[in-house]
Amino acid sequence: CKRLADMAERVLRGEALERAELAAEIAPVFKTGTDGRRTDTVVLGCTHYPLIFREIADAAPWPVRLIDPSDAVARQVETVSRKAYGSLSESGTGSIAYLTAPNPEYRVVFEREGFANTALLAA
Repeated sequence: CKRLADMAERVLRGEALERAELAAEIAPVFKTGTDGRRTDTVVLGCTHYPLIFREIADAAPWPVRLIDPSDAVARQVETVSRKAYGSLSESGTGSIAYLTAPNPEYRVVFEREGFANTALLAA
């Protein structure tokens, strides 16, 4: 789905997402085989896709199991961080900075969600 991440970003910016546009974007994922079996599971394979999880489920042409890998990705980030940097602020005196792509709109989204210590990566 070439435009799905962009659609999720538009929702984050507060823009409306047209159900018909989303349905058209995800339609190629939903297939029916010659034996009548249909797509029954879809993995949301981009960090943006879970942001519009409900919208994707609502726009699907039939019910499917949507797998959101967000928790697994977050656990892996923690595992890699612990290996690289040791314990993560067990004393409570450290801080966490959230680094995002060089798009000022992302800072607004992170701050709106309660992540005040957000830095933008250089372009």
